[in-house]
Formats: sequence, structure tokens, C-alpha cells
Amino acid sequence: MTLSELGTRFWMRRQIMPGATILPLQLPGLRLFTLASSYDEAYGLTDWSGVRFAATNVPVAGMATTWPGVLVPYVEFDSGAAYYTSRDTATLSPTGDVTVGGWFYMDALGVQGAMINKWYTTGNERSYNLHVAAGGALTFEASSDGSATAGKLLSVAGGIVTAGQWWFGVGRLSCSATQGVCLDGTWTTVSTAIPTATYDCARSLYLGRYNESATTWFNGRIAQFWICAYAVPDAWIAWLWENQAPYFGRA
Repeated sequence: MTLSELGTRFWMRRQIMPGATILPLQLPGLRLFTLASSYDEAYGLTDWSGVRFAATNVPVAGMATTWPGVLVPYVEFDSGAAYYTSRDTATLSPTGDVTVGGWFYMDALGVQGAMINKWYTTGNERSYNLHVAAGGALTFEASSDGSATAGKLLSVAGGIVTAGQWWFGVGRLSCSATQGVCLDGTWTTVSTAIPTATYDCARSLYLGRYNESATTWFNGRIAQFWICAYAVPDAWIAWLWENQAPYFGRA
């Protein structure tokens, strides 16, 4: 059976279209959307808008061929110094409301899993950070001035992730109103001491490495990620989860 025939049978059985994988392109305020299938000859990722991510120690690009997530392209991080980075630009640095998200798969837990962040504690260069805590909680952090000062920085921990399956994770800041984190369509939201802005830090955007530190690598796979300069409403996130979940073996 060819890959094309396998794909056709999969979509017919699940009663969805392959276009589900690119649904984030319809999100409001979209700044960045990157698929793990968009890597070049140097294994650097290229966003659909042209933003390029350079690879360090060459994360492994692949495609799932067994359940769950048949035919899902992904990048594998082995928690051993492989990551992607893109230099700071206005595109990657919303200064107001922000929503970030994507699909990820943990091979193992136990250390902080760096997903997507512009976050460097040295010199108070904190902006936004979506990661999996050592205990498995999907966590979203944001700072209004780059510092860790109370009332300026807020960290919200949500549902618990386990290893061995795909997860849909989203972090969102609605300045001065709410901040929350969503795991598989379920929100954990805080409405007090909310940052008044998203700090425009000068650090690069990192995928797979937290705080530019050698001790906080991501151990697993990332299939896609996106950034919106907008507080994307719950209904949009629910729509994205419900329509993409079958593609990742979650429905």
C-alpha cells in the first residue's frame, strides 16, 4: 500500500479532511504558524510567513506511521541539546494580548519540558513561555516588564500531561483581564494580578529549550505551533481542538 493510499483510507475512516492540520491559519491575529513538515536541507524550520528557525544539534524530523497520529509530521527532541531558534522580530513579539499553542507528544517527564518561549531570566528578558513542568502540568507564563516581580509576572498551571500520546496545548494572556492555559480543550484561568502587557524582550524565540539553559530540554515531539497577537476566544480554541483531535489520534 502506498503512502497516498494509506492516507486516503485514514481520512475516509476518520471522516475528516487532511486540511484539519492547517486550521490554525484561520486564527485571528495570527503571527506565526509552523508545521514540522516545513524543514529545509539544513533541518531548519520555515514558517508559512517566511520566518526561519535555525536548528542546533539537528532535531530529528519524521512522520508518525503508526497509531496514534498516523501521518502526523513532527520534529523529535531527545532532551539532549537539540532545539530550534529564531531571532527576535516584531512578528514574534506581541506587546499586547497573546495566544500561543500547538500539538506535542512527551516521550518522558520528570524535567521541565521547554516548548515555545521568549524567556531569559538573566537581565529580566521574560516575555511569554509555554512549557510542561517537571510534574507534568502544562504551564503558561507571561511578564509585562520582563521581571519576576509580583503583579508583573504570572504563571498559570493547568492539566497534567502524560507520556506516550499527542496533546493540544494553548497559553493565552488577555492583558489586565485574564490569563489561562488550555489542555485538550479544558481551560485553567486566572483573573487577578494579570499582566498589563506582554514584554517586548530582545531574546530569540526558542522551540525545545527553556531559559536558554542546558538543563531544560524538551523530551518528545512537536508537530506544529502558532502565535497570535490576540486573545483568541474559547470558542475558537474549542473549534480547533475538536477538528484537529482526530488527526492526532485523540478522537
